[in-house]
Amino acid sequence: RKKLADPPRELKGSLADLEALLGNAVLLSDIEIMPEWPSPEAFASALVVPIGTSSMPHGTIWFWSENPRTFSPTEVEVANLAAGRVMAEIEQSILGHEVSRSREVQKQIDTASLTQASMLPDTQILHEDFDISGWTLQNSGLGGAFHHWDFVPSGMMTFAIGQASHGGPEGSIVATSALAMLRTLWNQGSTPSQILRAINDLNWSMVEADWKIALSLLQFNPVTGYGSLCNSGEMQSFIVSCRGFRPIGNSQPLVGAQPDSQFNVSRFILQPGEVLVTYTPHLFLNCMVESASLTGKHAFPSSEPIPKKPLDQTGLLNIVRDLCDESANDIAGYLARLLTQPAAQSQPEHDRSLILIKNIRKPIP
Repeated sequence: RKKLADPPRELKGSLADLEALLGNAVLLSDIEIMPEWPSPEAFASALVVPIGTSSMPHGTIWFWSENPRTFSPTEVEVANLAAGRVMAEIEQSILGHEVSRSREVQKQIDTASLTQASMLPDTQILHEDFDISGWTLQNSGLGGAFHHWDFVPSGMMTFAIGQASHGGPEGSIVATSALAMLRTLWNQGSTPSQILRAINDLNWSMVEADWKIALSLLQFNPVTGYGSLCNSGEMQSFIVSCRGFRPIGNSQPLVGAQPDSQFNVSRFILQPGEVLVTYTPHLFLNCMVESASLTGKHAFPSSEPIPKKPLDQTGLLNIVRDLCDESANDIAGYLARLLTQPAAQSQPEHDRSLILIKNIRKPIP
């Protein structure tokens, strides 16, 4: 038993071990007259069989005899069976270790996902004249999408939404870093364009990994209704009313994609009754909805069987337009239910986020 606890032996010069690791049984009938085949123990003869296969070797087993002797085919077969049993025990031990490790890793991921989810905004009302709602759907426990809103010391309402180039734990690190940095810079009075440049400079310097992220930052004056917006990547932002919808902002480089990127600011005003909707790329991928839902015929789920078709940007904006009289929470909830419906064909899922800002101030007569 003491030998089993010893560290692995050096294989240099051990021809019997090396030959056995190639998948062959080695028979040493008289070790004394075979000095080129040294034995790690002082015995007269030995049988060496491999554990594992030639393509996946794990080690060798030595069977010794105190007297010189030969080994029959039956004895060689028995030795191979013993090696196979040892291999099975090793694999079971490895499997048990991997299962235990997998459970521990999953437990850590679950804890981290709860921590990441706790950074999302709550339902607290920011301003009595604005109805705000939003959500983030991660493809797995951890993800690269997020949304955020807050009141900053300057009296402005601030909104952020983003999606890292990758999902999972890698994307969550990028998203959490960006969220922490922009919250700090907003409290210091930085503008959306200044924040994007600062995050871009930091992420571009992280050359050992992919730190690219699509971000949309909004700064909004609740008194006047005037705001500024900076988009990066393929972020989309629209102002929607019962009369239709219009885009704000434009596509710009991903944050972290290149050095010294400039992020242009778009100005807008959100009139009473209008809804500002902004969302991450890939929002519609893998989504099929009832065709009648895209026309407003059935604003909410119906029991009638209705043909389905892919949801696209125009369809989503038409839904928001048709539901303009509903609360932001109802609109966002309805869109979340639509976007989580299974598609006809299986496609890769993406992390997704959406924000709705509705001006509920009564128009001045």
